[in-house]
This record gives sequence, structure tokens and C-alpha cells, in this order.
Amino acid sequence: MLKYKYKPQLSKKAFWDTDFEKLEYEKNAEAIIKAVFNYGTLDDVLEVLICYGDKVVKQTLVKAYYLDGGARNLAYIFFNLKPNDLKCNPRKPFHFTY
Repeated sequence: MLKYKYKPQLSKKAFWDTDFEKLEYEKNAEAIIKAVFNYGTLDDVLEVLICYGDKVVKQTLVKAYYLDGGARNLAYIFFNLKPNDLKCNPRKPFHFTY
């Protein structure tokens, strides 16, 4: 899934609940992308875009069940998306599936 064999230089801000040294960048790519967009810095977002590539990041964000307001806004800006393009659009009803 990694676009390049490149380990992104991320801050620990988005990973307060994780052992930062044990992050597996390829295996947990989707979780890392979502965490960085939700809780990381702008520099972290740019690192993720370089590491995984626009296509992978966009696909991950479009199918995410939850993105906070800031993450949604970044997705709209970076990928020229509309609110209805995201699965987590706050205007769409959300139903848990068990």
C-alpha cells in the first residue's frame, strides 16, 4: 500500500493512545491516515500524502465511517470533494450495523 518505501516523519499528536515506535506503516495504513487527518498536524497530513500517495489517501478518507469537521474540510480542499462524496457526511443518516 505504501507508494514509496518511506517512513513518514509524524508527530506523536495523533497517536497519543498508541506505542508510536511500534506503528506498522504498511499494515495499518488506513488507521494511520484517518488518525493523522483527525488529530495530526498539517505537517503530518503532508507526510501521509507523500508516503501513501493521493489515490490511497483519498480512497481511505472517502470510505471512512468517521472524520471530524477539520478532517472533512481537509479532504474537501485537498481532493476537491463535495460533502456527499464522503461516507461520513454528517448530513447522511448513520446507522450502526451489528
